Amino acid sequence: MVGKIIIVDDEHIVEGGNPIIDKIIVKDELVGKQSKKTFLVYDSGLALDHALALASRGNKVYYFVEWRARNTKMEEHIVGYGYDKIEKILDYGDVYKKADVVVFTDCSFGAIVDKMRLEGVNVFGANKVGSKLEIDRNFMLDKFSELGIKVPDYQVVIGVDELLKRKMDDKKQVVKVDNIYRGNFETCVVETVDELKIALEEARFGVIKNTIKFILTDFVDGVEIGVDAFFNGKRFLRPYHFGNEVKGTNGTFGKWADNSIWDSVFSKLEAWLADVGYRGSISLEGIWDGREITVLDTTARFPYPCGSVYGICIENYDDVIAAVAKGEDIDIKLKDEARYTVQLCFERENLNEWVLVKQKEKSDKIVYPIGSIIVDGENWIAPGEKIVTVVVGVGDSYEQAKDDAIKEKDKVIIKNSEFSWDSIIRYEKEYIPKYAELGNIW
Repeated sequence: MVGKIIIVDDEHIVEGGNPIIDKIIVKDELVGKQSKKTFLVYDSGLALDHALALASRGNKVYYFVEWRARNTKMEEHIVGYGYDKIEKILDYGDVYKKADVVVFTDCSFGAIVDKMRLEGVNVFGANKVGSKLEIDRNFMLDKFSELGIKVPDYQVVIGVDELLKRKMDDKKQVVKVDNIYRGNFETCVVETVDELKIALEEARFGVIKNTIKFILTDFVDGVEIGVDAFFNGKRFLRPYHFGNEVKGTNGTFGKWADNSIWDSVFSKLEAWLADVGYRGSISLEGIWDGREITVLDTTARFPYPCGSVYGICIENYDDVIAAVAKGEDIDIKLKDEARYTVQLCFERENLNEWVLVKQKEKSDKIVYPIGSIIVDGENWIAPGEKIVTVVVGVGDSYEQAKDDAIKEKDKVIIKNSEFSWDSIIRYEKEYIPKYAELGNIW
């Protein structure tokens, strides 16, 4: 008996044979359309490139930027304007239940994450407890110590006056603000009390200076190393990305790996993250001394700007985001020749100027995480942030990835901006020799 064969395409069904269905053939294009998803990307303004990466794979993407302020400025809302691949929205409440996946790019929305998950929404992003790993450094240091993860010797200090008393003159120490006022006071390494006084004066804490909570730690010798990974509610997905951010340059140099020196930290952290319901992107920074890692900080969100490598290197990026949101296992599939990465930046000289970016040649390795809008077909970067454009190079070795990044850099013309050559110079002068001295970890 000949079975009935149904061929399905975009417009019609063609039937033939006897009325017994034993085979359905679905055209590949339709399978692709059926597998596409709807994402709501809830952004704080630092991750337009992630929304565009999800949209570039054929998905529907709603893009919400947290724009609400006492007196909203244009640059707080305008990012993403004019991009036809995403739908920019004013109120995420209108669409979040329509989305297959809601993606929180930052870590300051934990209670909303928890509420949505209670409603049955698939959410990618740090929940309330997980967010504390970044926004409450005291909590992170205490929790990691409890889990047996090595952290620096630290003191919690309340107030500027007390901090100046505790600072030991002529001893190299690290000072961080503990809470959300990091925009006022960047982490600094100081040796003298006078150095610390100058840094605190620039923070302009004013009359609340003696209510600010600081973390004072001993300086740890070694080489700084970071890792960026996805946690799906049960385990860290592999491969993950690890390497260096050259401080002060926004340049990063990394490698995708199934195993590394970070596994000892992951093994101690994994069960706790699962217990608190963490699902999303997580990054750690630490110091490697040749024997073990001392963890300094946690980023409970997409790393910026080095998170730009995700959409470029991961073939199934949208599926990975969806799987993490649902708490499912998935294999991360890297694109060919994308094992090593070099991510460099163009940075503007004047933060108050609009910057026009012209691409001589289209490339998905030139990305715009922040401030980018399209007007009359031209890409403008709104005032506000230092970074204008991120350039990513990939390859089967560091040298190949570096050469690729430089080649990509030549595809754009940006006036009044500087390319971060200093990232490469310092990486090769300060970091590579140190790794050789402490043992090759690559």
